[in-house]
Amino acid sequence: MTATATARLTEYCGLTPSHGTIAVKANAILYSGTLVSRTAAGLGVAPVDGDGFPAVGVAASTYDNTGGADSAINAELAYGVHGFAYTGSAPVAGDIVYMVDNQTVSTSSAGDTRGVAGYVSEKVGTIAYVVVGMGSPGFLAALAAHDADVAALQADALHARRIAIPLTSLREAVAFNVGAIAANGGVLASDTTPVLSAINGATDGCQRVRWAAANVHQVIFQINVPEDLDDTANLKLYTRTASGGTTNAVGFAVASYFDEADTAVADTSATNQTVTYANALTTIAAADVPAGATTLTIGLTPVAHGTDVMDLTAVWLEYTPKLLT
Repeated sequence: MTATATARLTEYCGLTPSHGTIAVKANAILYSGTLVSRTAAGLGVAPVDGDGFPAVGVAASTYDNTGGADSAINAELAYGVHGFAYTGSAPVAGDIVYMVDNQTVSTSSAGDTRGVAGYVSEKVGTIAYVVVGMGSPGFLAALAAHDADVAALQADALHARRIAIPLTSLREAVAFNVGAIAANGGVLASDTTPVLSAINGATDGCQRVRWAAANVHQVIFQINVPEDLDDTANLKLYTRTASGGTTNAVGFAVASYFDEADTAVADTSATNQTVTYANALTTIAAADVPAGATTLTIGLTPVAHGTDVMDLTAVWLEYTPKLLT
């Protein structure tokens, strides 16, 4: 619609709206006099403890959409002050309260998981009188504060996650095949190649995998892919390495397999040409991470280091999580 160049008759609903309507979700039942919440798509539903969506009003009648599709019927909502039972601490005037069910409110947000009902105008006996609906003074401010808290919690939940790979879980392998039982199935020890041992048994118990100069035997590990891994983001592999000298820059050729019958994803880690331990990054591109993967198998093969030994003291993965729904 374009801008008008003539006067128009605009419907006037008062300084503060007293009622409104909302399309009802499929199979939802809204009982007269009960709190009404909404879905993410804006459809009217009975509130569920922990769904986080706000009250949009009080059902003016009973609306039964059983067997109906989304938006098959509309419900009329009443705004204003309504009395509801409360649970937990007794609210006082001015408190924000949250929905526990369609007729019960609480001053507890249960860790910002409950939807805002409104704010309390007064409490009489066991009943809290709550200003409910989009026309209630302070409602939008309360909702904005609640949404900000939820957004902060979600942002915190989406911080990068770390998956530690113990050095004791690494297995020596040839083209991803571990040795026979006579070779201890590739388990690393103080007399294997590479060697797993303390840096110094007397003074430094930190475990270290050491490859002798020119040794490039592969080590492998396998993990279950976390359910909340965001497969649209890069996966990061970190290896903490040091060179035995300054001649060779040490690092890994990295081969990754997701699930079964996969094609190897080939990457190369950053390198370190010093005797000081440093964290080296290998980026596994999001494009190489399949949706819904269950397992990830990674092989680490040292790059050529003909002169210096190569040391490894830590391996871990970092991934970006996604919100599970």
